[in-house]
Amino acid sequence: MSNNIIKIDYNNIDVEDIMRQIRENISKRNYSREDLDALEKEICITSDDEFDANAFASHIATNNTHWNIQMAGNISNNKRFIGPLIVLFKRAIRKLTYWYVKFLFTQQIEFNASVTNSINQIDRYIKYAKAENDYQNKYYSSKINNLMEEYLRLSKEISRVSEENYKLKELVIKLENDIYMLRSENTEKINHMKEELLVLSKEANKTSEENCRKLEDALNKLQQRDIPLLKKELEKYLRKHEHVDMDYTQFEHKFRGTREEIKRRQAGYLKYFLNKNKVLDIGCGRGEFLELLKESNIDAIGIDLNRENVKYCNEKGLSVVHADAIEYLSQCDNSSLGGVFMSQVAEHLRPNELISIIKLAKKKLQPGAYIIIETINPTALIVFAESYYMDPTHITLVHPLTLKFLIESEGFSNIETLFLSPVEEANRLPKPDQAGLDEIISKLNDLIYGYRDYSVIAKNT
Repeated sequence: MSNNIIKIDYNNIDVEDIMRQIRENISKRNYSREDLDALEKEICITSDDEFDANAFASHIATNNTHWNIQMAGNISNNKRFIGPLIVLFKRAIRKLTYWYVKFLFTQQIEFNASVTNSINQIDRYIKYAKAENDYQNKYYSSKINNLMEEYLRLSKEISRVSEENYKLKELVIKLENDIYMLRSENTEKINHMKEELLVLSKEANKTSEENCRKLEDALNKLQQRDIPLLKKELEKYLRKHEHVDMDYTQFEHKFRGTREEIKRRQAGYLKYFLNKNKVLDIGCGRGEFLELLKESNIDAIGIDLNRENVKYCNEKGLSVVHADAIEYLSQCDNSSLGGVFMSQVAEHLRPNELISIIKLAKKKLQPGAYIIIETINPTALIVFAESYYMDPTHITLVHPLTLKFLIESEGFSNIETLFLSPVEEANRLPKPDQAGLDEIISKLNDLIYGYRDYSVIAKNT
């Protein structure tokens, strides 16, 4: 019996080996072909049928229930009179044949046990394989889902990158167009600058020729011994061409104060020019007072010897020309100006130049028009430590009484002197508590830390 047992390695189930052992056991039992055909027909196995897990489980349950065949069953007979005799006879026959069929039943039981055991092992293998397959399916399904998500993410990223790449291409095209336009504009600007340089070169040559002619005239006059006229011409030439090599516009921005501050200081002068036309601002600088006049709808023009200042004012929409004050006033018609304003210019002039401007202003101003001259106040010694020596273009200072005298001498009336820009109280000498020193400290403060500027205002009669 032990030779018919099928050996199975549960750690490494080999179906082919199990089937081989089954075939060997069957061949040892010498079953006929008819028996095998009948068995195959009974279990109804066809290669074309699909696998039915429920039917397979049902067959396994049947095999596990009926594999152990009983060699002796209960013998009974329902016949009333001969039944006991029949039962007795059958039992005798069974005892007589038991020794003959016992071997066959034993073999059949062993075969059934082997087959049932094999089928159970196959069932376990199938369940194991199914569980493994389910696990693999779940694992690879998860992997596939992750790959699909990654694919979708990468697709979106590719779309985004493609869109950005398209935008970058558009930007590159725009930049190329901008570069082309800039090159075209720069070419135009360069050509324009060349034309301007050519014009300036011609003007310089013309100015040089004019200067040579004036020098020749001066030499001729010198030869004729006309010394006063020569001196006047030389002063005029020096006044026009004397130049300090510095950025004076930037210098004013840094040390004079902002345009807003200057406009706030000069706003008090507007009342003298209301309802006037053709007001002249001599040495207009950055155009603060011209801008105040324009905002009050007062017609005005400015002149300045600094070309940078002229350009600066023109760019702000102010009417300013490059001209010398004496020459410009000389060319104006008599009684044609509605006012003359000259702020922080007197200290840049020589005495005779200032006197000439005052004389010409008297002739060119309309009756009732005002002249205002604002300049540095030399009666406050602090100006020598601050504004006067700070500006290398300053030539001289004019005392308030002197300026008033010059204006008064030309016949102006209603003359008033305003003192401006007081030194801050924190910078003045403190008054001591000691009696008798207050007056001394006050005088020292007025002398040293007085008003930095003053202006003389006069009316043409």
